[in-house]
Amino acid sequence: MSTSDNRTNSSDNDEKKMMRRDNERQRRQQMALLNASLRSQLPLESIKGKRSVADHINEAVNHINNMKNKIEQLTVEKDKIESSLNISTNSPKSETSSDNKQSNSVVIRPCWGGMEIVISGGLSGEDLPLSSVLEVLVLEEGLNVVRCASTKANGRLIHTIQAEVDDINRVDLSELQQKLKVSIYDSLMGH
Repeated sequence: MSTSDNRTNSSDNDEKKMMRRDNERQRRQQMALLNASLRSQLPLESIKGKRSVADHINEAVNHINNMKNKIEQLTVEKDKIESSLNISTNSPKSETSSDNKQSNSVVIRPCWGGMEIVISGGLSGEDLPLSSVLEVLVLEEGLNVVRCASTKANGRLIHTIQAEVDDINRVDLSELQQKLKVSIYDSLMGH
């Protein structure tokens, strides 16, 4: 082998070593960025005094598990509240009417910037007097209705109304729900 071949092999090896070093440096930089991103997502009390990446990963796992448990608990609470608010608007007398209309329901829940009102009932247009609902919301309560959508699902007509409210705490949701139920009932009975 000649000296020029040795130099070529040596320079090839040097280039490979430099490429490996560059790749390893980039990998470490990427891992450092990912670890910093992970740390930024964790509560301060969970990473206080802990410096190793392994500690941060363990704390992240614990944090995720805690959040899952909280989400499950909140979901159960939300379902309980929704089921308690989902009260039928029809009296037993109206359910025995000649056309056996399905019962209507009114659910009001706070949402960002206001409230969402969901009214569901049978598919005939008479079952859900939307005009009387809007009259209560706009004229009587002074709410600003920003969205109203109607859909058909599972044999029922569902109206979803969103209204802006400056301070949701100033609105008695159960009283408003009762007003809407009375308005729907009165409209159905022709009052």
